[in-house]
Amino acid sequence: MAADKTHLRNLDKSYKLVPTDQKTDAGRIIYKNAKTGELHSELSVTVEYPANSGKWINVPSLLDGRVYNAKGVLAMLKKGKLVPTSTHMSEQEAVESAQFRSNNLNNENYNNPTYFDDIMPTIWTIIRHYFLP
Repeated sequence: MAADKTHLRNLDKSYKLVPTDQKTDAGRIIYKNAKTGELHSELSVTVEYPANSGKWINVPSLLDGRVYNAKGVLAMLKKGKLVPTSTHMSEQEAVESAQFRSNNLNNENYNNPTYFDDIMPTIWTIIRHYFLP
């Protein structure tokens, strides 16, 4: 039986990524978009999953230098090839969390709890409520 290549049909071709010699604090490779000059180490897709469940997840769509659209991400998620970075009870919470993560992946204060309290009390409340024991 041939390997399923559904995800490969769902690449976002608007990104032409070239790896740099830089990495995030989490060890992820930072890529440069040759078309725009933007740097990316992670690009999130926010989707309701399972469909019509009222639960929203953020899932990385940048994998091994390729950017996948939502359909490709969902195909890999269903096969267990991807794991959500966060789960939320509303789309707005999920989008805010993805934006916060994106803005702070390489921030030395990201792992300091007082940093959250100082700049993002709403996000910190969400993190405590959903992710910490």
